Order: sequence, then structure tokens, then C-alpha cells
Amino acid sequence: MKKQERKWNYFSIVYGVLLLFGTIYIIYATKYGHFAIDPQKEQFVDFGSEWTTEENEVIDISRLPDQDQDGKLVIEKRLPDELSGRTSLNFNSHNVYFTLKIEGEEPYVFYLEKNLTGAGYGDYFHSIHLTKQMAGEKVVIMTTSAFPGEESVGFENVMLGDPNEYYHQFLLRHGLSALLSLLIIFFGFVVLTVRFSILNRHMAGYDLISLSATIILLGMWTLLETRIPQMLTGATALIRALDYALLLFVGYPMVAFINSLTKKPKQIYNQIVLYISVITIALFVSVRFIAGTDMHKITLFTHISFVIDIIIIGKILYSNYRYCKSKRTDDNLKYFYIGAAAFAAGGISDLLIYNLLKKANLDHGVFLRIGLIMFIIMMFIQIMTWISAERRLNKRDRFINNLLQYSMSGESAEETIGQMLKYLGNELEADRAYIFEDRWDGTFDNTYEWCRDGVGPEIDNLKKVPFDGFLDTWYREFDKSHHIIIRDIEGYKKVSELIYMILKPQGIETLVTGPLEVRGRYIGFFGVDNPPEDRLDEISEIIRLVAYFMTGVLKQRDEQRALINYSYYDQMTGAKNRRAEQEFIDEELDKNAAYGFLMCDINGLKQMNDTQGHEAGDNLICDVADILIMVFGKNNVYRLGGDEFAAFGLWKTKEKFEHAVENVRQLLSAKGRSASLGGVFRPHGDFDFDKVKNEADLLMYADKAAYYEAHPELNRRG
Repeated sequence: MKKQERKWNYFSIVYGVLLLFGTIYIIYATKYGHFAIDPQKEQFVDFGSEWTTEENEVIDISRLPDQDQDGKLVIEKRLPDELSGRTSLNFNSHNVYFTLKIEGEEPYVFYLEKNLTGAGYGDYFHSIHLTKQMAGEKVVIMTTSAFPGEESVGFENVMLGDPNEYYHQFLLRHGLSALLSLLIIFFGFVVLTVRFSILNRHMAGYDLISLSATIILLGMWTLLETRIPQMLTGATALIRALDYALLLFVGYPMVAFINSLTKKPKQIYNQIVLYISVITIALFVSVRFIAGTDMHKITLFTHISFVIDIIIIGKILYSNYRYCKSKRTDDNLKYFYIGAAAFAAGGISDLLIYNLLKKANLDHGVFLRIGLIMFIIMMFIQIMTWISAERRLNKRDRFINNLLQYSMSGESAEETIGQMLKYLGNELEADRAYIFEDRWDGTFDNTYEWCRDGVGPEIDNLKKVPFDGFLDTWYREFDKSHHIIIRDIEGYKKVSELIYMILKPQGIETLVTGPLEVRGRYIGFFGVDNPPEDRLDEISEIIRLVAYFMTGVLKQRDEQRALINYSYYDQMTGAKNRRAEQEFIDEELDKNAAYGFLMCDINGLKQMNDTQGHEAGDNLICDVADILIMVFGKNNVYRLGGDEFAAFGLWKTKEKFEHAVENVRQLLSAKGRSASLGGVFRPHGDFDFDKVKNEADLLMYADKAAYYEAHPELNRRG
């Protein structure tokens, strides 16, 4: 996928989420907001202020103080002088038991049995019908705190009015938070669906099941904190128990997911968090049911376990950062970090509010909910980057598999290299694909090149390219990032003007190259010219992978060359051997075209070995071989025995052949060496090579006889 397309995908996700939230809010505000209330209906009357104690002391009933050791308090207030028949006293109580009396009426008694979590019940909603006859009467409430000695008890949202409208208004105030919580839960199930719909080896490593569990658990907890589920269902004990339990179980899946994101996940972190969760749950259960302590008083255990979880998460992410830095690789978690920071900020804010400001009776979890929404948005973007990366990996794997086929299709390493460069150039949409190899003399040669149709080759112009001042710049970049990307040749002029001056005349605008390395040592580099700009990052990854295969083929080529050199070349002189001569005669020599054949036998070799030693004799052999190779070329000279050589002259005229033979004689004489020569030239070719060879032998022996006749003291027979 192109980089620009990936950006648009991310923007589309964010846009879609914002559009969804905006639509929900508009529907909520217009259809279910205050505009939908019948203006003829009785307006609500705030009845929550100016309550007094029996001593006429005005108090805040949302946070009742204790008046005695049992946590009991009596508060009172008079009703308005006029009431309609539809009026009710509506309020929600928080961890307080009470008896409400209105003069002349039966008392309203509220008391709940202890639940799994203890005496506290959280919030409970009440609507007490008022008759017209109750107007002006005093309302007396005798309270008993579920938590004697604490202030986290009281009455909220005390209103006089229609009970149905009261519940409606409560839904309006907290409905958007509840909708966000439902969306969080929904997104948790979406993540779960994504997990089971992505069946591949790369994405399977990410523990999306744990991510889904984390999101669903937190979404359910924030939904309970809106108090809407309790208002709608009345399931006080169940919701109270879930409120504590959900937070106890959220730590492990959260850490397990984050641990799965790292390059080297360590199960020890999961085990530690699991032990902490088990210990925390065991403490809650033991303190609650053995010591009889209310869970409200031991929530610090949950908060401490959260802090430990956060510390472990920090350790996991820091270890992953150091590992990625040491391996010079990207952890590919940018969007996760953004979302995690928002989530952590929201969670820490709510913890501070709960523990420092002691406002547990408020709609707890507001900041956590906002942070969680941000985290989910960022995680969806992160998952899209993973899916996009997965597609690139699949495409890269296909590329590598095809390249492997090419690497095994050539009959020789030389042919394989050519086919691999052709495949690279075509698949990467480049103008050229090439290899430069180190000559180990401070320069480099362009040894292989593929060019697209219509693009001129540069291989002959790029020989002995200097390392100092040119390629040393690239080698320093190879040490840092293992590849070089030139996105704009004009911009690269600031990096190296010399490289710019060499690349610009070749018509290079973009370039990607990487080193060829054997046992930690660079032996050259390869790359492509003018690939599409939007594929440069993708190509840089491919170049890094292909380098391994390319280096292997070059090693194979060198081994083949060494084998050929051993099998077909004389190791002492560098000339070809008798086996190579026979293959040339049988398979390559065009016997129907003009060719010349020279036989050469060294004079005085035995005497030199006897008098000066074999090292001097070897030097004599090498000198004669060097002269023949100089005149006839390395591929045309063969050593047939200890002191015998043969050479082919593939010229079209006899004059050139005879000139070459004479040139050999002169060079031998100038070197102080002597050899007997016998040369035969066939202007129209001769299919009977044995006949040609015999004729050359006779001429050589005749030349040798003349030599020994002139130097009888060197005659071997004497």
C-alpha cells in the first residue's frame, strides 16, 4: 500500500469515529434533549438545599457528616406551600439507610441487607409520591451511614416533580457517558472480531483477545459508573459486586496485550501480573469474609495493584525500546503510545480524584472514559498500520519467493546474477539495477548492470570509482541504517556534491542502495536507480533482504570461478591447462574459420634446474608463459606439460599471426629467455586439427634442433 494511501486510511478511521460520535450527540441532544420536554409540564423544583439538623444547622446533604458513633443523623425541611397531584420527591441515596417521615403519613423506610461487597450499596433511586395535602409539611429523614465515620454518604439530585421526567432528565445528564461506554464495549467486540478474522502468522502474535477483554471490562465498569444500569434494573447487589470485580480482573489482560506488542515478549511479566491479581483478589476475599471489612475500605489494594501494573508496563515498554534501539529497528507502536498516554492520563486523573478529593459519589471514571476512547481510536489506527504492514510483508514474501526462483534458475552464477538484477529492476519499476564490487585497491567497479529498454548503460563508465571522498560517505550511512535512500537528487547535493556530480549526469533522480556483506565486512553494494518515489521505503526493506541472497550468489560465483580456475588453469603460470585446450578444440574452436596454432617448448630448462635449482626453472617457465599470454591473450594460451605450451591466434590474416610469433621471439630474447616455436596458420580453417598440431610440432622440433646445433653444450641428449 502506498504511503499516501495509508495516511488517508488513518484519516478515514478518525473521521468515521468522529462522525459516529457527532451523530449520536446530535440525535441525543435534539430528540432526547431538553427541547423535547413539553413546556406545559410542571418544572422541577430543586429540593436539595437548605436542609437542617435538629439543631437548625444548615448542612450539605450530598455529603452527610456523622453526628454520633453509630453514624446516625436527623435532617429536615418543609415542603412547598403548593403541590400538584403529579409531584414526587425524587432523589438518589448513596450508601445511606434512612427512614423518611411526613406528618400524618406512613414512614418511608429504606434498608438493604449486606451484599457481597459489604454494607455499602452505591446508589439507589427513590421516588416518593406527594399529595396536595402534604403541602407545607415538614419532611424528616433519620439517616444511618453504611460507613460510620466517613463522609461518602448522602443524597443527590433531590428534586420535586414528575418521577418519569426525573428519570428522563437523569438519563439526559448521564446518557452521553453511557453511550460512550456502550461504544467502548462495542469496540471491544469489534477488536475480538478483527482478531478471529485475521488468520495469519504475523498478526497472530498480537494478543488482541487480551486487548478486547481489557476494553470490554473497562467499558462495562465505566457504564456502571454512570449509575444508569442500576436506575434501569434496580439490581443493586449485582451492580455493586461487578463494580469492584471488573477492576480486579482488568490488570492481567492489559499487561498481556502490551507484552505481546514487544519484539521479544517475556512471559515472566504476564506471570507476575497474574500473581498480583490473584493476591489482590485473595486479599479482598479474606479481608471481606474473614475479617468482615467492607470492600469500600480496602479499595486501596486495587489502586496499588494498578500502580504495580503500570510500573510493569513501563518496564516492558522500556525494555522493548532498548531492544529495538540495539537492533536498529522500529517498534511500530507510535499510535499505541499516543493512545496509551491518553488512557494513562485519564486513569491517573480519576485515581487522584477518588483518593485525594474523596468524590466517589460523583460520576466516577469520566477522565478514564475519555482516555479510553482516545486509546481505542489510536489502537484502531495502530491495527490498521499492522494490517498494512502485514500486506507489505505478504507482498515482500512473494517478492522474495520469486527472487529465490530466479536465483536457482540460472545455469551459472553469472547468469543468475543477471536474472536477479532484471527481476529487481522490473518489479521495483526502476531504470537500472546494478552491483558494485570492491577491487581492494581503494576503488570499486560496476561489475553487473541491468537497464530498462531505452535507458543507456553506465557499466563501462563506472570503473575504478574511488572510495575516499565518494563511497566512504555511503559506507558511513550503511553503518547507521544499512541502506541509503535518495528521494531527491537536488536535495542530496547538500550531503555530497561529488556524489551529486556523478549521479546527476546519469539522469538519476531517486535511488535506493544497500551494502553487500560477508562475515561483517562490506564487499560492495547494489541498488536500483529511479524507482517510484512512493515506493522508496518499501524498496529499502526489500534491498536489505535481497542483500543476503545477492551476497550468496556472488560467493557461489567466486567458488565457481575458483573451481574453474583449479580445473582449467595451471596454478603456477596462470595459463590454461591441457584439459581446457581439449575442451576448446572440441567445443569452441571454429575449425571452418581462419586460425593459427603455435607450439612452444622452452630451451635450457633442464640445465637451469640442474645448475640453478628448480626455483630458477619455475621462474623461466613463468616468464615464457607471461610473454605468450601478453601476445596471444590469457584465454588462448595453454600449458601442455612441464616446458611445453600451445597458443591459438584467432586472427583472420597470416600476417598478424606471423607478427605475433615474431613478437614472442623478440620478447623472449629481450628477457634473456629462449624457446623453440612452431607456428601454423590456416586462412580458411582446417577441420583436421590433429594434422595442424602435428605440423606445428614438426616445425617446433626443427626450431629446437637448430637451437641445439647452435648451442651444443645445452643439448639434453649430451
